[in-house]
Amino acid sequence: DMNLFGNRLFALAMALVLVASGTLFGVHRSTDAVGEKIETMFYEGVDGSGYGIAGDLTDRLDYSQYLCKIAGGFSGLEEQIEAVQDARLDLDTASGHHEQFTANEALTDAVYALDAAMTQAGYASEEWERYLNNFDSDGMTITHEAEKFNAQVRDYNSGILGGFPVNVLRVPAAVEELEEFA
Repeated sequence: DMNLFGNRLFALAMALVLVASGTLFGVHRSTDAVGEKIETMFYEGVDGSGYGIAGDLTDRLDYSQYLCKIAGGFSGLEEQIEAVQDARLDLDTASGHHEQFTANEALTDAVYALDAAMTQAGYASEEWERYLNNFDSDGMTITHEAEKFNAQVRDYNSGILGGFPVNVLRVPAAVEELEEFA
């Protein structure tokens, strides 16, 4: 009977559609979960310590603000202080890891320029040195943490997104690549 064959074909086609969409949904969910876990490392640390790059960036914003307050007590540093404040605003409002990375580099340059101006003017204090050292220390921690974070991102982007079945099931609105802090 032709009708029976047609119904079987239809049933088989529907089964394949359901399996494919279920697979797509499952792959999307699991890759999203892994992606979110890696993204969380930016805030909580690759080692899960609860302290990641984001926390160090926030600390650098604070330390650079304290440096501006100290420098504000001296004359002739207005231009350098303004440069630090502009860089702080750029970092504070940066979206995406690449933009945060670039803004952090600019903040570092601005703080070092302010430090050079302070040194040249002969202004020195223990408080200044302490905040500058903390600013530097957080910068080194970020560099170290970023290597580990970026390795996780690269593994995800090439391994998970480039592997089967994700690479075969690429559809619009599929999983986004993660952005490195670089």
